[in-house]
Amino acid sequence: MEVLLIGSVFLVLMILGVPIGTSLGVAGVVTIYQFDLGIEMLGVNFASGIASFPLLAIPFFVLAGVILDRAGLAATIARFFELLVGESTGGLAMVAVAFRLRPGHDGRCRHDPAGAHDQARIQ
Repeated sequence: MEVLLIGSVFLVLMILGVPIGTSLGVAGVVTIYQFDLGIEMLGVNFASGIASFPLLAIPFFVLAGVILDRAGLAATIARFFELLVGESTGGLAMVAVAFRLRPGHDGRCRHDPAGAHDQARIQ
């Protein structure tokens, strides 16, 4: 019965043009209230769910990447390592490795090594 209520409220709100996140939230609150599942704990559970450091790190990591991209810093660093390595066989791979070994990057991050390829140009 709960699934039918939450699904129908969600679909009605989606048909009315309400954003997906808002529709899910409203449908969940309506279901919790209708079946008396503990509406008083809703705020506590919400606050404890967003207080997780790893979950907060994800948007800040994306924000840092956007700032580096918009400022042109990532392209400048890649261009510097391109000039440092020069045009040689395997130069793009050397730029990718040098880009990841720059000062301030401890190497413990588990990012994809192909990330520098986006910044390095094939000559």
